[in-house]
Amino acid sequence: MADALHNEGTFLPLNEENKEQILSEAMLLYRALGEKELEIETQMKLLTVHFWIGKMDLAEKELLDCYALQKK
Repeated sequence: MADALHNEGTFLPLNEENKEQILSEAMLLYRALGEKELEIETQMKLLTVHFWIGKMDLAEKELLDCYALQKK
């Protein structure tokens, strides 16, 4: 399910309103499964969506979270 959501969210256009929700759900599933690399990859895609829709503070927070996860 996480892979299906990740793929769907990846290939939706940036202006698709469900893209943020789909990627968020995939990220949470990867987190629950302990798939750290896929969680980070999905979060990077999600922060790109947040950047493009103007949620700069959220995108910056997610970027710092991704960096911290990568350091672990």
